[in-house]
Amino acid sequence: MKSKSVLVSLDPFSLPRLEAILAYAREHAWAVILEDRLPEGGLDRIDGALVSLRGRKDQLARVKVLQRRNRPVVDLTIACPKVKLPRVISDHKALGALAARHFLEHGFTNFAWYASGSSHVHDLRYTGFRKALKDFSVPKLGTEDTAENI
Repeated sequence: MKSKSVLVSLDPFSLPRLEAILAYAREHAWAVILEDRLPEGGLDRIDGALVSLRGRKDQLARVKVLQRRNRPVVDLTIACPKVKLPRVISDHKALGALAARHFLEHGFTNFAWYASGSSHVHDLRYTGFRKALKDFSVPKLGTEDTAENI
């Protein structure tokens, strides 16, 4: 049986994620092609791809090429939720709730939310954080401003 050639493109790079992918690849005799972005050429030699889709037009065009060639593509992010691909992602609402519960368990009574940017991931984490506080009857955060309306 021919070994599968699987493109792996992680952005941002994550050593623990790559190590897990490589361990799985070894178990299934995959040949892994590691690229920091989806290459322009050579897509015909790829049997499938694990990508961190960030919504760049060039990246989306290459994903479409792979799909037209019936190559499986799995997105490792939720940065582009409108793009219909199978995904392996973190539960960002649960991560936000975990942060809130951590503060509650350590006796904190005043809360603020800060995110270094504005994205779908930040929104999901905030939703989980806020819901966990509501579940513990914590009143509304002092101000609920976002970078867009400050």
